[in-house]
Amino acid sequence: MKLDFSLQMQQVQKLLMTPQLKQAIKILQMPAFELQEYVQQKIEENPVLEVTEDEVKNEYQPEKEVKGPVDWQEYFNGISDYGEISFGKEVIERDSFDTYTSKDITFLEYFEQQLGILDLSKEDQKIAEYIVGSLDDTGYLKTPINELAKNLGVDEESIENVLEIVQQLEPGIGARDLKECLLLQVKFRTDSPPKTYDVIDNYLELVADMKLPKISEKLGLPLIDVQKIVDFIKKLNPKPGLAFASTMDNRYIQPDVTVLDFQDEYIIMVNDNTIPKLQINDYYKSLLNTGSEKEQQYIKETLNNAFYLIKAIEQRKKTLQQVVEYIVGYQKDFFKHGVKHLKPLRLKDVAENLEIHESTVSRATNGKFADTPRGIYELKYFFSGSLDKGDGEIATLGIKQRIYDMIEKEDTSKPLSDQQIADILQKDGITISRRTVAKYRDEGNIPSSSKRKRYK
Repeated sequence: MKLDFSLQMQQVQKLLMTPQLKQAIKILQMPAFELQEYVQQKIEENPVLEVTEDEVKNEYQPEKEVKGPVDWQEYFNGISDYGEISFGKEVIERDSFDTYTSKDITFLEYFEQQLGILDLSKEDQKIAEYIVGSLDDTGYLKTPINELAKNLGVDEESIENVLEIVQQLEPGIGARDLKECLLLQVKFRTDSPPKTYDVIDNYLELVADMKLPKISEKLGLPLIDVQKIVDFIKKLNPKPGLAFASTMDNRYIQPDVTVLDFQDEYIIMVNDNTIPKLQINDYYKSLLNTGSEKEQQYIKETLNNAFYLIKAIEQRKKTLQQVVEYIVGYQKDFFKHGVKHLKPLRLKDVAENLEIHESTVSRATNGKFADTPRGIYELKYFFSGSLDKGDGEIATLGIKQRIYDMIEKEDTSKPLSDQQIADILQKDGITISRRTVAKYRDEGNIPSSSKRKRYK
């Protein structure tokens, strides 16, 4: 067999990831608040872009797109009002959310106020402040007493004495474990049932496992009295430190889409009112025919960057609008009747119906939220797996809701077992195993039937 070298020409078609395409993909993935920051950054980087508060005269039309490099002189000559290219709605100046809310105090601020009322020596005041500064976000003292004493150069007895004072200021704060936290709260309350302190001190593990008959036997109390004690314990706060706003991680959701119900028809609006309206600075039009070749090249590059940014933002808005319109149309029964009527839906289904790539649907929905008549939902919520039903398929979220509703309405003296729930669903034509029921119940943080049992 003879080996030889030769030159051949072959035509191959492939997708080239240009910087403009990468930017468009990046913008499509961004939730509204991230896009707002990104646009602001681009305004600072690109002198051609500027913010306008004028009303939109000629919105950017996708059908007027120009493929390839743009001849800006010709473009401006053909469209004299290009400076009015914009997107979004007018930015409305409003007071921030914080203007209408009170400022919550921190751990240190609260206890400094409380300690100031007490008649403590300077040394004890220093110890108290150090203890408070050592508390974790939940209000527990995880640092050992001997370590605190060593750090402050005092004896352990002094630490113990001051810690007892701190614990009295806010019962539960400064506890070293869960048992001590609950005992501190019961110690300073007068409405606790008899023997509550003993149950927490000696039988907390049995309470966690809901082995009430065993507690009843050990204490010689009627089951109904034990039930009252356990109900009281469940009302205590196991993490008292979280009551302070300074320890909370407050995150505000900014919906990317609003769904309005208008006479049984749903209107979808992409929320871009937080994003500044963009336009091309008129000054740079006049510079296209002046200056050196290098200066003109720079202006053309910045114009291209601005052009493709506006184009990518408009494309994001269009794609998001199309995807949400399809989701809302497909899940109409959910918006009318609730989660039990949620239909199985896959990214692939949306992609095929809209004739776009599945990854585009994923990017358009990931991390984005919709403000709907039924509340705020992440768009991923509407994509659910399915289980077999006699006359078709049913979404797993709908199955979960049925299980939760059954448990909520059950006779608590005879709670439904996982097998009983599976049998009820199978009678309705839904094929489901006991193990799957247990899995869905665990996902809803619902305890097993033995732990749900109540004694009347």
